[in-house]
Amino acid sequence: MFSIVTPTYNRAAIVQRALTAMLAMDGIDGCELIVVDDGSTDATPEVLERITRQAPGLVRVVHQENAGPGVARNTALALARRERILFLDDDVFPEPDLLRAHARFLDQGFDLSQGLLRWHPELADSWLMRHMDAHGMQFAFDQVQDDHDLSYRYVYTANLAVTRRCVEMVGGFDAVFAAKRYAFEDTAFAYALKKSGCRLGLNRQALAYHDHPMTPAGLIGREYKVGYAVGVLREHYPEIARDLGLWRDAPWRDLVTRLLGWVCRKPVTRHLGNEIRLRLACRESFGRGMMDYEQHEG
Repeated sequence: MFSIVTPTYNRAAIVQRALTAMLAMDGIDGCELIVVDDGSTDATPEVLERITRQAPGLVRVVHQENAGPGVARNTALALARRERILFLDDDVFPEPDLLRAHARFLDQGFDLSQGLLRWHPELADSWLMRHMDAHGMQFAFDQVQDDHDLSYRYVYTANLAVTRRCVEMVGGFDAVFAAKRYAFEDTAFAYALKKSGCRLGLNRQALAYHDHPMTPAGLIGREYKVGYAVGVLREHYPEIARDLGLWRDAPWRDLVTRLLGWVCRKPVTRHLGNEIRLRLACRESFGRGMMDYEQHEG
């Protein structure tokens, strides 16, 4: 059925549970599962060795120096033997029928089957996860207008099936994002697929749960990386930056960023409420990432 590709890095606490769920999917015997350990320094290698012993001949583990998830996926793609590729992240828990749901969708003539992602039940009630959903900061499937003509903006490799033909057409994932800071890898990959004439669709029957706890500090740090990566996008993919409205900044961007940094350090912000304080901090972090890229790379 599929070559399943899962990159992992320092996720020993969760990757065993995620891989166990993957190995329990209906139809897994007709697949191969390629896990790329992207230079982990925790107990991930030992965990992966145990999984390999539990499913001999089904799970293949590759170790490489840390290079980012896109490069890790490319490593697995070079080893994949099936005509269909399924990307699943190391913190994703698929429903048992996910393989068959993706296969049915691709059988309808789609080149790409974007699976649905929801927060893991253990996280779904978190105010922070609700905040991220409300502002489209993670999986913005509620904004999709046509499931049968999916925009490249809504492609996420956490749960994504695609034909090998299309992957080879676009050459896999661009390492330039990993070389700088991670963000927009999936976007650039999906943009290339769309531009090459591949048919993209949203498959609401292929459901998986994302178990990635987030803290306010973690989200703020993530927004810095996204802001920094906007510079990478402008430099290497100006057409995407224009399409996403990220090509030009407001003339007062730097001033606003510095002002927000000053405000966020003031004790008075404690009275604004968690969500308002978080929005201000994320906005400042995003702007600072953009400024830093221009200073160091521009």
